[in-house]
Amino acid sequence: MRAPAKRIRRDGKLYMFYAGGYNNEPQQVGVAVSNDGVTWTLAATEIGWNKNGPYLK
Repeated sequence: MRAPAKRIRRDGKLYMFYAGGYNNEPQQVGVAVSNDGVTWTLAATEIGWNKNGPYLK
C-alpha cells in the first residue's frame, strides 16, 4: 500500500514523497518523479538522507 505524503516541484520536475508497506511489513519512505504529474517513476537515486530525513539531491 502506498499513500501520497507530499508533492513538490523542482527544476521543472514533480517529486512525490510517499510512505508504503507490504504485507504488514514496516512502512518505508519512497520518492517518485514525474514531468507531467500523470506518469511517475521511482527515483530512489535522486534522494539523499541526513539527520532531518530525506532530501532531493
